[in-house]
Amino acid sequence: MGKMKQVAMIIAENDVDTLETMISLAKRNGRERVFYRGELYTMEQADNMLNFIYNELDQIRRAEQSI
Repeated sequence: MGKMKQVAMIIAENDVDTLETMISLAKRNGRERVFYRGELYTMEQADNMLNFIYNELDQIRRAEQSI
């Protein structure tokens, strides 16, 4: 599955909090990788994905406010 499709699914299923929790737990336990939705991500990949999702959600929120 492509990364954009995966990000879209995370947003659509409102599963952002789970990703954030998995990243926090991994960091707290000193791990360098995050296992999420059946895939293993480096901490950098997971952080980038979370930041991208937050940016997309912010853009959606701004678009809704401007309507």
